[in-house]
Order: sequence, then structure tokens, then C-alpha cells
Amino acid sequence: MSWWRASRPDRQDIRAALLLALPLLAAGLATGWAFPAQTDEAKFHWGVIQEFARAWPQVPWQDYHSATGPLPYILWAAWGRVFGLTLPALRVLTTLVSYAGFLAFYRLARRQGYPMPLLAGLILALSPYVFLHSFTIYTVNVGLVFAVLAMGWYLEAGAKGWRALLAGGLFATLAVYCRQHYLFLPAGAGIWWLGRVARRRRLTWGAAGEALAIALPALLVMPLLVTWGGLVPPSMQGLHPLRLHPEHVMFMLIFAGLYAAPAAWTAWPTVWRARRQAAWLILALPLFVLFRPAFGPGAPDTAEGIILHALDLVHRTAGPAVPWLMEGLLWLNGLVIGWAWWARDGRRPDDRGWMLWGWTAVFAGLVGISDYVGERFFALWMPALVLLMDPMLGERRRLRLIWLAGMAGITAAYCILKMSAGAG
Repeated sequence: MSWWRASRPDRQDIRAALLLALPLLAAGLATGWAFPAQTDEAKFHWGVIQEFARAWPQVPWQDYHSATGPLPYILWAAWGRVFGLTLPALRVLTTLVSYAGFLAFYRLARRQGYPMPLLAGLILALSPYVFLHSFTIYTVNVGLVFAVLAMGWYLEAGAKGWRALLAGGLFATLAVYCRQHYLFLPAGAGIWWLGRVARRRRLTWGAAGEALAIALPALLVMPLLVTWGGLVPPSMQGLHPLRLHPEHVMFMLIFAGLYAAPAAWTAWPTVWRARRQAAWLILALPLFVLFRPAFGPGAPDTAEGIILHALDLVHRTAGPAVPWLMEGLLWLNGLVIGWAWWARDGRRPDDRGWMLWGWTAVFAGLVGISDYVGERFFALWMPALVLLMDPMLGERRRLRLIWLAGMAGITAAYCILKMSAGAG
């Protein structure tokens, strides 16, 4: 029996479905899905969807003017031939698919025994980039539902072995065909597998079958990459080559320092109690100084996200010292939260800990070699971040409500700005 159908929907599930739908419905009715085109909608996605629709039923997947996988364009083109190729009509499909992803995440959290799965689902749904992308033709949210379904199956692998890994791999493949960086899911499962083999200290036929199941997404994506001759379509390969970007890994800690800030309530006391063991954290400070994410004059285009843009605004009004301090505090908060999680769950992780740690480590590696990584890119990691941080709050409902309120406040301001200005 699958984790999705582990139990029949009950009153709690029905209430969750209604509450998860409410913010999407409110924003959709308020805007009619008819707000100005966001940057990549006009620059890439809308034109590619129209190209796919004109070629229907053929699929011009060999090359097109976008750096992401072809599956979202196939879905939008099919939808558009029925409901129209206008931006509002196409955005409705993204909203529906995003809602399915939120429902799947709630079910995952409940199945995994998280104490307040509805709040976990709402925190994901109301995180700024995930929510805004629910109303755009950005490809990341089309892959969200497949990614969450893959995560649900992968997290069952400790109990169900290769069958869960196979199902997870199939859904992960669909996610990768939406956005290539979702490869962090099967790759992270590979780290889980290595940890499992190391703990058992032997390689069995069952473990070999698990390895084959984990490798399935790479095998299924290989024909696409071979045809392209790279990780993106041929027309996009010269734009963003792979190279080392340690500042992106530093920003990952800043991202966690803000969007998982309530975990600091338990993280900082944990570090203080274990201050002798945590003293090595000071060694990370030179890395931040050397690879601090840039904002202000001369910053790259990727600095348009909420955090770095806000720091830039402070820089313009208060000079460099205050925003540098703010950025450093966010980075330190993310570092402390990460260390506290490791001290709590990472030193001797269970199967879920190995999987979550594997996903995070691989995602950090991917952003560390990717050329164009803005803050909104980290929406791919947001489900894993919620699953990592939620247990650190224990049974503290108030902290989760503070987390949710903070997310909702940032998201409301961000969406009002973006939906009115049509930028980013």
C-alpha cells in the first residue's frame, strides 16, 4: 500500500484540503491570474509554450529557447489547446498542479509522523517563491508535485526497500523532466544508500537492486541529455556554463537563516550547551568573508531576490556596515541552525535523517556549480528544508504559527510587489 493511500481521507484531511486551497483561491480570484508577465514568463516560457502548441501533436524537445526540461511545456501546450494560450489560462494549470503538490506534501508530513502536518503544508505553500510560482508559468512548481511524491516514496525506502526506491525514481524522473536540478532527489537517495550499506558493512543482492532503482532517473534522463549534448537545450548551452560558485552555498545558509528562523529558538540553546564542540563554527567565518553573496552596486542579476534586494535598499539608505552586519547575522543563524540539526539528528541519523541530509548536501553541491542561481531557485529545496526544520520545533505549536505568519507576511508583500510590477 502506498504512502499516499495509507489511510482513507478523514475529517482532518478534508479540513487540510480546504485550508490549503484557500490562499490559492483568494489570490486567484483577486488577480484573475491576469497580472503583468514576470521576467522569465515573457523572456522564455510563454514563447516556448506557443511553439510546442503549434507543433502539436509533435513535441520539439530537441531544442527550444529555455534552459529547463520539456515536460511543463508539453502539459501547458495540451492545456492551452483546450483552454487557450493566454497567460491567465496557462497560469491556472500551474495553480492546480501546485495545489496537488501542497496536498501531497501534507500527506507526506502526516504519513511521516510530523506533529502538525497541516502547518507544515501551509508553511511550504505560503513560502514566497513557492506561492508566487503557483500563479506563473515558471517550471519549478510544475515539478513540485512530482518531487514531493518522489520524496514520499524515498522516505519509505527504509521499510519497503527497492519498491519504494523504484516508485520514487519514477516520480523523480518526471520532476527532472520539469527542472533538471531535481536530480538532487535521486542523488541524495544515493547518499542514503551508501550510508545504509556502510551501516550494514556488507553489500547484498537486495542492496544492489536498490542501487539500480536509485540509478533509474539518471538512465531515463540520459536520452534527453545525449540528444541535447549537455544539461540544457543546445540554444541555451552558452549562457550559463558550469563553474564553481561557493557564494551560492554561503547564500544557502542565509536563506535558511531567514526562512527557517523559528528553528533558532532551539538551535542557539543547543549550540550554547555544546559550545566546546560548536567552537569550530568560527572556522567558517573566513569562508563567509571570502565568498559573501554580493548585493548593491555591481552585484550580479541573481541579487534580485528578497534578501539581497532588501539588503541593497538598506545599503542605499544606511551605508554598507548595517546590511553587511544583517547579512552576516542571517548567515550565522543559518549556520547555527544547521549545526544544531546535525547535533540533534545528523550524528547518528535514522533513515529519514540520511535521506534529508543527502538531499541537502547534493542540492548544495548543485547550486555550488550552477552559474545562474537567484534566491527563487531555492524554492526547489523548500520542501526538504521544511522537513528538516520542523522536527526541531518539537510540539511547539506557537513557534510554527510564528513561522507561518512570518512566511505569509513576506509572501503577501512580495506577491503584491511582483504582481503589480511584473518583474522577477
